[in-house]
Amino acid sequence: MFISGFQNLNRAWLSWLIAAKGLDWFIKNSPGHVRDWKMFIWPSELSQKLQELRLEVNQITGIHPAIFSRTFASLLGTRRVSENFRFNIGGGWKIGYLAAASKAR
Repeated sequence: MFISGFQNLNRAWLSWLIAAKGLDWFIKNSPGHVRDWKMFIWPSELSQKLQELRLEVNQITGIHPAIFSRTFASLLGTRRVSENFRFNIGGGWKIGYLAAASKAR
């Protein structure tokens, strides 16, 4: 069975505030492509595109920065994202999400 995974930022106001504007205003070394809110897509848009490609969405789950960590505290102090920056999986889709899809039956 073919299974593929996808990660994206949601085109919601909270992800715009945190991922697009927050990175732009606050983080010195954030990559430019992360801040392009026009590239963020709704989970429903991803599902539709995957169906057009004859893929079936198996699961979608939320992803968000691990804000209760030393790495996040360091980010606030240095305004730089370290290599150790991590995300938590689970919860809502308001910031970002992970999706798994497989070939449609």
